Amino acid sequence: MSEQQIIVADDWTRNWQANIAVKITAMVLWAVILVTFIVLMSVIWANEKNLREEFGYQSDNLQAEINHYLENEKAPSFDKLLKRIEHELSLRPFDAIEITLGNQRGVVGEIPDKPEYLNLSLALPEEFRSDGVLSGQLAVYHAPFRKASIEQSRNLVIGVVLSIVAFGLFLTWIIHTVLSKPFEVLINATKMVSDGDLNTRINFTRQDEFGHLSQFFNEMLTRISEQQKELRKANEELKKEISVRMEAEQALLSHSDHLERVVMERTADLAVARDQALQASQTKSAFIANMSHEVRTPLTAIIGFGESILDGNQSETEKLDAVRTVIRNGRHLLTIINDILDMSKMEAGKLDVERISMSPFQLLADVESLVGMQARDKGLTFEVQYAFPLPETINSDPTRLKQILLNLCANAVKFTAQGSVRVTVSCKVVSRQMVFAVVDTGIGMNVAEQDRLFKAFSQADSSTTRRFGGTGLGLFISKRLAQMLGGDISVESVEGLGSKFVVTVDTGSIDEVQFIERFDALRCIEELSVSKTTNLSLRGKVLVAEDSMDNQRLISMYLRRAGNIDCTLVENGSLAVEQALAGDFDLVLMDMQMPVMGGLEAVTLLRAAGYSRPIIALTANAMKEDQASYIAAGCTGFLSKPIDQLRFFSVLAQQLGGVSETDQHNGADETESDEFARLVQNFVEGLPAYRAEMDDAMSVGELEKAKSVAHMLKGMGGSFGYPSITQLAGRLEDALRQEDRDNMYAHYEKLTNEIDRICMQASV
Repeated sequence: MSEQQIIVADDWTRNWQANIAVKITAMVLWAVILVTFIVLMSVIWANEKNLREEFGYQSDNLQAEINHYLENEKAPSFDKLLKRIEHELSLRPFDAIEITLGNQRGVVGEIPDKPEYLNLSLALPEEFRSDGVLSGQLAVYHAPFRKASIEQSRNLVIGVVLSIVAFGLFLTWIIHTVLSKPFEVLINATKMVSDGDLNTRINFTRQDEFGHLSQFFNEMLTRISEQQKELRKANEELKKEISVRMEAEQALLSHSDHLERVVMERTADLAVARDQALQASQTKSAFIANMSHEVRTPLTAIIGFGESILDGNQSETEKLDAVRTVIRNGRHLLTIINDILDMSKMEAGKLDVERISMSPFQLLADVESLVGMQARDKGLTFEVQYAFPLPETINSDPTRLKQILLNLCANAVKFTAQGSVRVTVSCKVVSRQMVFAVVDTGIGMNVAEQDRLFKAFSQADSSTTRRFGGTGLGLFISKRLAQMLGGDISVESVEGLGSKFVVTVDTGSIDEVQFIERFDALRCIEELSVSKTTNLSLRGKVLVAEDSMDNQRLISMYLRRAGNIDCTLVENGSLAVEQALAGDFDLVLMDMQMPVMGGLEAVTLLRAAGYSRPIIALTANAMKEDQASYIAAGCTGFLSKPIDQLRFFSVLAQQLGGVSETDQHNGADETESDEFARLVQNFVEGLPAYRAEMDDAMSVGELEKAKSVAHMLKGMGGSFGYPSITQLAGRLEDALRQEDRDNMYAHYEKLTNEIDRICMQASV
């Protein structure tokens, strides 16, 4: 589309009566003339005033000069005086000066018509006095002041008038260029657009309001043109759309058949999804039923053998066997609960692993001591094979890695009726992978069973669950843990011949780690195996800070079992600080939550006082953040409650320096078992007092006191064979700490019911 430029001639003189520039200029000129007149009158008046002031000043000055001359001239004469006056006239703005001295009169200059004048008196010297006249007259003449002022302003008036005329012409040109011409262009363009010419455009390159107006005007015309094009195009497209819709109606009829087929396919997919969901629900239901069986089985043994202990007709040996059975089933139940908790943490993304320096040989020694006895009791051969060279230490999580290996080894023992279970360990230095292989000669698995082996809630098949038991969580948790440790778990199995599970974990940096080259180098490590810590003969002085009498007796028994140890007991942190600073103790076992002064504050005070002996924290708060705070306060290490005997003896051996003893008297175990049974009985008999104390605190709303009692029960329950008390008391403590009133009373009721149940069974 061509664009038409609108050009207006610059001849502003034509049609001047209608030209806005001329009109504006005329108004401005009248205003300028009025202002000029006022300015000129002000100038004339100011000049006249200045002239009068100057005339008076010069007159006074002249009078003073003449008087000075007459007084100081030694031989004054009238002629000399006239010459003096003539000289003064040349220096001053006067037209004429007239002087009269006695009878002498003279005029210097020309007196103008109608002059302005002043009469001044002179003091006559003696030479000019006559007839007693003492003063003379001095008359000063000047042309009229207004005439002089006007003459002085003439040039100013001429200059101003010329400036006004030039300004008027310049202003007329400016206004015409800035206003009149753009208006005329806009008027002509608007008229052309109104006549229907949308190709009209205005060409203003200026950046003022007219430039923007022309830009918007052109854009408006462009949009109008485009809209007209779009309207024409829309009309054409509308016609096409009508024809397309006619075709679409035909296509819709054919598409409906396809849609029916899709609906049928989706219905089939939904049916498959429903079946999968139903299968998952059935799997979980089967898991819950299996879990109920797994939990009830050890509970049945715990309750049954626990009740049998109260039978007065049983021998001490039978009671000892019952206690061992209770402990064994309690630990099995704890394993089941730990598996459930680990899976729950995994699903919530809150299960963490740590990376610390650890010994793989110590780890395998622990595994062998825990699983080897089970295998040998079953008639199986259990051995650990080392593929040297192996690093002395790696960076991994010893707790989680032990959990993986114990699960795999326990499964191998459980599913192997005859033959052997072998654990081999090797190291891939280049890829920094530690490889543990658990090989058994058990029942093996087919391919289908291997596919679902590492899924949650699954075992090989339902017959496996019925025959061997188990939760179906162990391998699922182990595989996830291995992946979190930088490795994985794989399986090779042949049905009827056995299975091989291979665990890999990341070793961390092993560049500066010493490698063990032969089996003899393991002797020093194996001597520290936890399985032999119960045969240690330890010596030393140990300070135990524990407010619970039951825990005091239990820890004392453990210390006596460890060897010749001098044990001192205190019930709060304040006494612990006094005793530790006053005595020469080799080790301090410090409970973290005690009356008067807590263990954390006591440790801080001891370290501040320069106490350097090892301090081990005894606590039921085993969260990582709690452990970090204990270490930061100065603790050497920590032991969690309920107290694990193997862990307890291992820590004692590390801190006091244990010496292995293989020849201990045969009656020691029986004596210690009797003592432990008495401690359990004392604990159960003291439960009603704890319950009453908690009842009083809950009834009056003393949550801190109730939390303290719950914390104490949490630490003691598992130690005396009642993990249910530890679990329920821990839940109550958490609810009290968070002031969760919706749950604290529910947990309180469950805990008190459990205490009542235990006390009732004990009284039967």
